[in-house]
Amino acid sequence: MVDRWASLAMQASGQTGRDYRRAMRAVKTAVYTEMSKAALPNVLSAKAAATRTDRKAFYYVQIPFGRGVLAGGLTLMLVVLPVLIVSAQEALRGVPSSLRQGSLALGATRWQTIYRMTLPAAIPGIMTGAILSISRAIGEAAPILIIAGIVFIRFTPHHLMDEFTAMPLQIFDWAGRPQEDFHDVAAAGILVLLGVLLTFNATAVLLRHKYQRGNQ
Repeated sequence: MVDRWASLAMQASGQTGRDYRRAMRAVKTAVYTEMSKAALPNVLSAKAAATRTDRKAFYYVQIPFGRGVLAGGLTLMLVVLPVLIVSAQEALRGVPSSLRQGSLALGATRWQTIYRMTLPAAIPGIMTGAILSISRAIGEAAPILIIAGIVFIRFTPHHLMDEFTAMPLQIFDWAGRPQEDFHDVAAAGILVLLGVLLTFNATAVLLRHKYQRGNQ
């Protein structure tokens, strides 16, 4: 293999500079490919050994207060918080600077300007982002499954530390069962979840238009 690479380099040395660089790139690609082939089995064997020794830690992280409702709520908070923050920032940036400057010119303090001018003008965007964040939290399944949720429960959680499930996980479990009754329940769950999400989105749109008309 080394002789083949050397012959390629020697053949390229008598050509133009562009052809030489092209041939050297081909030689480097071949070298890196062979090195990857040699190293890949060792990497896979090490990964398999690590998975066998600590498979439990690979799937979820141990948290001090268990895997109950509190853990799921905090997880969803971290998931939707960036969406809420970005929407609030965009809503505040969308407020015309003339409103702030006019309020300050009339003698209002900075906090009075924020409370009476900036926030009322930004409320439509902030509420829209909040409602859309709630809609996303309702439809999330993967974070809940990894951190806190279980696929099937036979009881109703009453405390923050109780185990729980979410509608997407229940739909997935029902749809995978062989009984036809579970398939009907899964279809009903899909319709309920879709109806809730559409209701939240429509509410966000209506509130945004209402506050925009009020501000105008």
